[in-house]
Amino acid sequence: MFATVIVADRPVMARPNPSFCFTFYLRSSEAMLKPASLANGSPESGASTSLSDIVEAIPDMVARLLNTRLAVVARIESTTYTVMSVVDQHHAIRPGQLYNVLDTFCVHMLETGQPLRINDIAQAPATLRTVAQKLELNIQSYLGVPLFMEDGRVFGSLWVANSTPRHFSDGDVASLQLFARLLMPELAQAELSRHSERIEQTQAIHPNIDPSTGLFAADSFEAVLQREATRHNHSGSVYAVAVLTIEACESAKERYGEYAGDTLRQALADIIMRTSRLVDCCARIDADVFAVLFTETNASGAAAWRKRIDAAVDAWNRVHTTRELVLEIGVGIADCTEDSSFAKRPNALVVSARQRAEAAVQSEKQLHEMV
Repeated sequence: MFATVIVADRPVMARPNPSFCFTFYLRSSEAMLKPASLANGSPESGASTSLSDIVEAIPDMVARLLNTRLAVVARIESTTYTVMSVVDQHHAIRPGQLYNVLDTFCVHMLETGQPLRINDIAQAPATLRTVAQKLELNIQSYLGVPLFMEDGRVFGSLWVANSTPRHFSDGDVASLQLFARLLMPELAQAELSRHSERIEQTQAIHPNIDPSTGLFAADSFEAVLQREATRHNHSGSVYAVAVLTIEACESAKERYGEYAGDTLRQALADIIMRTSRLVDCCARIDADVFAVLFTETNASGAAAWRKRIDAAVDAWNRVHTTRELVLEIGVGIADCTEDSSFAKRPNALVVSARQRAEAAVQSEKQLHEMV
């Protein structure tokens, strides 16, 4: 039996494999993975391979091809590093396992945008030795490649590791990069499906949704704000509003291309959703302006959320270092107890928070100019 990789219908790599046989195709922008029986025109040739099949098959294939103990496909979301699929002979890591992205090898790899190759962790820099200790997976050698979306965003990484030192060759790096290219179109399609599902779920709650981010639209946010203000007037319950503005979104579009502005907006929308509670109302209220309404929370309570936002933005910028995309935001927070006029004019609270966000952006600009 053989594991065969075919590019443009030509086999480019074949290695004996006693119990595993898959055929991979890469044609133009399309990637397909099929069991060899399907590729050879068996009766099941009409069947399709699901995303989960592909994500699960590639680590198995990579581990066998490169003869490693560990092979992992992982996703980065905000500050979280999630194991999607794994092959581990020691069963020390499992799908769904979560790590802080800053405690992984991936963040160091993405800072350069290049594959990370560690033949012997004992000879690696101290920062990488620390990562190996934190992961507690007995990693003594490591090879990883980044997974990038077409719009420039980082998806995650594909990596292999061993419990003993070993030399990873240039050919090993090239093989892992090939599998990463095979994997990305499927992951990108899955990401698009997730975005569509999120919009459908949000629309089930309220029909007016911002289609590009999946957050509430401006008028939906205003309706929720009015209801919360009425509740405050009747029962005295507190609420707070945070406004977030993206700095230089249009200039990013001019500098880096059409997709850059949309990429930054979607990045912030994802961060807002992942750092907010289910009961919070997250919305896009203007082109580059977002807002979050916190129920039963005052400004000091929202400050804890602000720390999560700052950490998530810092992590996003760190893993996108080589993508020439920087997410710079201003954040302003105000609550209903700050001014008695907010009780009758809740929109004034939003204006106050937005002014603070814009002031934060200007302050940051002045600081950069001084430096």
